[in-house]
Amino acid sequence: MTKEELKNYSRMNIELARLEEKIAVLRNRVESPRGAVLTNTGKGGERKDFTDYIDKLIELQEHYSERAKIIFAEQIKIEMAIAAIDDPVSRLILGYRYIDGLDWQAISEKIHYSQVHTVYRLHPKALNELQEKHDVK
Repeated sequence: MTKEELKNYSRMNIELARLEEKIAVLRNRVESPRGAVLTNTGKGGERKDFTDYIDKLIELQEHYSERAKIIFAEQIKIEMAIAAIDDPVSRLILGYRYIDGLDWQAISEKIHYSQVHTVYRLHPKALNELQEKHDVK
């Protein structure tokens, strides 16, 4: 597990939030009576069949849901890797930084170490422990 993989956790949260918004919009369109209003989009001004419209919305919703499942699986992998570290301080540092997205000052206050010590000694140690655990498996 690399530092870059850990950094992706917060990016995945952003992507999940986006997918959840898109799913909510699609669900609203499918369930809303207003969703039944279709515009002329076919050849010669033909109206699309309502069933096709709903099917496409559901298909897109399923696509977003599948992508969300993949992201959740990646996040679980990261959380499990951090949980497998033996040293509790290292687990806290990595969890606070990459899972919770805290800044170094907040992390240092929570674990009761100076910010310099946390950033330059404890964090690299935690990353090494994570790498060693991941390489062994």
